[in-house]
Amino acid sequence: MRHVVALVLLLAALSFGKWSERTSRSGAFVSWGGGGPDSFGYRYLDSDTTCPGSPVFNWVDIKGIGTRVIGLGDDNYAGPFGIGFEFPYYGYRVDTAYVGADGYVTFTHAALPGLPPNPIPDTSEPNNTVAPMLSDLDCGAGGSVWYWTSPDNDSFIVQYDSIRFWSTGGNNTFQIILSRPDSTITIQYKEQSGEPSGGWAPEHNQTGIEDSTGAIGLNYLSGTFPPQNMVHDSLVVLFIPPDSAAPRIHDVGTRSRRRTVTFATVIRRLPAGAVVFDAMGRRAVNPKPGVCFVCDGPQAASHKPQVVRKVLIVR
Repeated sequence: MRHVVALVLLLAALSFGKWSERTSRSGAFVSWGGGGPDSFGYRYLDSDTTCPGSPVFNWVDIKGIGTRVIGLGDDNYAGPFGIGFEFPYYGYRVDTAYVGADGYVTFTHAALPGLPPNPIPDTSEPNNTVAPMLSDLDCGAGGSVWYWTSPDNDSFIVQYDSIRFWSTGGNNTFQIILSRPDSTITIQYKEQSGEPSGGWAPEHNQTGIEDSTGAIGLNYLSGTFPPQNMVHDSLVVLFIPPDSAAPRIHDVGTRSRRRTVTFATVIRRLPAGAVVFDAMGRRAVNPKPGVCFVCDGPQAASHKPQVVRKVLIVR
């Protein structure tokens, strides 16, 4: 029996090795750090969060390498620009982007921002956006904006370099990275100084993502709320869609006559609303011996769990 258990554990480790970077080395349960989900299932993690899988600042400088966006000034946009691949976003795919002077990118639909900006999400334009710093920026006062697709067509980057706030100055250098392999969206802030002309307030700055209707979205920062999400130098925010957010394996336990770790004990350690699936992905009320997955998160019932515990049950 020991050999059987060891073999099952080995196969399980090999099968789920690609997620091992997000596991807890201590084996303890680690709850999600960050924010979300929105009603579609996007979540975010930032580099200030202590959590498996949290992003690390890694600036990819495309200034002088990518294509410079010409014609941006105050409260306008340019484009469309080809992304270079089809990028999944809120259940549909986009392949072009418009770049807004006021710190946002919108897909497949060009619209001037309604300044002051509306909270994210909001059905007012612009929609279908990724907004690192939707604020009254002035690209005509200095600095530059660039876009670039990697040679392998697996990443698309838009970089705002040394952009000032309208009237108040300051300096803002940040970038958006769309990753084709895992459909994640990364926002990086290399430098942030100064503040919007009306100060940090919901009507002067918004950070987040939003679908084509504006009815669904995930807000990272609105004004100064939440205070722990204030933008600063070397900050990274990673937006993760539901499919690539799952699963994350946290521990392996056994149930046997010789072991004290029981299935019920593992269940009690999970948040309220956790559900269990068997190895075939079927909802398990009375799980039989074998590998089971204990899940929580809003997508658990739809077989797209956000957090997964893997439990090996043997008799």
